[in-house]
Amino acid sequence: MRCFKSWWDRPVISINSPNTNNIFDNSPDFDISIDEGIVNTTWYILDEELSNITFTGLTGNIDQTEWIKRVDGLVIIKFFTNDSRGYIGFTEVAVLKESIPQITINTPTLNKTFGFNAPEFNITVNDLSPINTTWYTIDGGLTNYTLTELTGVINQTAWDQKEDGIITIRFYANDSLGNLGFKVLNIIKDTALPVITIISPNDSELFGTIAPSFNVEIYDANLDTTWYTIDGEITNITFIVNETMDQSAWNTLPNGTVIITFYANDSAGNWAFSSLVVRVDKISPSILINSPAPNELFGTTPPSFNVEIYDANLDSMWYSLDNGLTNTTFTANGTINQALWSGLSDGNVIITFYANDSAGNIGFAEVTIRKDVTAPIIAINNPQNSDLMGATAPNFDISIEEPNLDKTRYSLNGGNNVTFTGLTGTINQALWDALPEGNVIITFYANDTLGRIGFLASMTRN
Repeated sequence: MRCFKSWWDRPVISINSPNTNNIFDNSPDFDISIDEGIVNTTWYILDEELSNITFTGLTGNIDQTEWIKRVDGLVIIKFFTNDSRGYIGFTEVAVLKESIPQITINTPTLNKTFGFNAPEFNITVNDLSPINTTWYTIDGGLTNYTLTELTGVINQTAWDQKEDGIITIRFYANDSLGNLGFKVLNIIKDTALPVITIISPNDSELFGTIAPSFNVEIYDANLDTTWYTIDGEITNITFIVNETMDQSAWNTLPNGTVIITFYANDSAGNWAFSSLVVRVDKISPSILINSPAPNELFGTTPPSFNVEIYDANLDSMWYSLDNGLTNTTFTANGTINQALWSGLSDGNVIITFYANDSAGNIGFAEVTIRKDVTAPIIAINNPQNSDLMGATAPNFDISIEEPNLDKTRYSLNGGNNVTFTGLTGTINQALWDALPEGNVIITFYANDTLGRIGFLASMTRN
């Protein structure tokens, strides 16, 4: 006869309900299935406790007394069954116990800053039992404000009574079973305005075409944005550090006074401003040269000058004879510096007069004059020295180097001067006839418009 081993499997339990992570306030119902074996006894335990709670059938309710002992959070329910031979099968499910109302504060958010106006709020309350009452407090429970809705605005009077700083809002909710839940949130109250101190520019300070830089000190614990305007808030220009004002905006400003206003706000919505008035002068000084006149001629003595300069904010005046390489300042009309004048060569001289104002605008005007310190230079082409002449007065031909020639003349043996024009001519016959025979000195003279005289003599024989 053959012998066979007998196999006996332990019971297999399936949990139909509750399911993993189901949430319960009161003790949950259960529904299990036992798929194998001959059931003898069934029981369960909560959170690995030693006490077994037996039950009959495959459905039931977790013992309320034991359930109440559990703290909110994860609860492990472990089901057991044994069969007639003592084999034990088991399985478990983890569920969540939430006996108190669960409050979520949607708004405001943690550490958000508010100003004079009380903040709005929006909360969500979840509970398996019906909610009985919801309320909040901002003074530690001294005064409670009951809610009829889960959105609204914190009581303005209560908010006004709180000083600046951290405000603790505590929301409460209780349910029909008497369970109480709460949620706490800290926010910040800030009703202090930003403090703005303008270091520069200074009030009534003058500026020209270049936009000024600025230096402001702004104090606020919750500073948000800083900006300025120079056109009455038509254009607002934000900044985060001290810098130079926007050049494009500055270019649009006319001459005159400009109000610069600096603004700052904080994250609570408080804002402040500080203004100053500056002056704008973009027009260069106007210069009118009365003397010397254009193309006027001067010799060794430098010319005097007379200029009229117009500017409401005139600062400095100077002139130059060498296109700005050397500048000579002056405070009143006067005479060109002698040393500078003496260093110039004959010819055209450009005198440039300059003026600037306290805004940095520079104007200039110039005049071209002539300098001539050299006497006329005469060359006698004919007659030649020691030429022999007869009774007829000789012809003459001379050359003169002088850009500013005025008059020419000659004399015979130092006698009376005879004026002539041009560079050629004939010696006066009557004067020639009056001369005795012998050597005759003919002296030619030329003077320029400044009165300098050049001369050269030629000796002929009569």
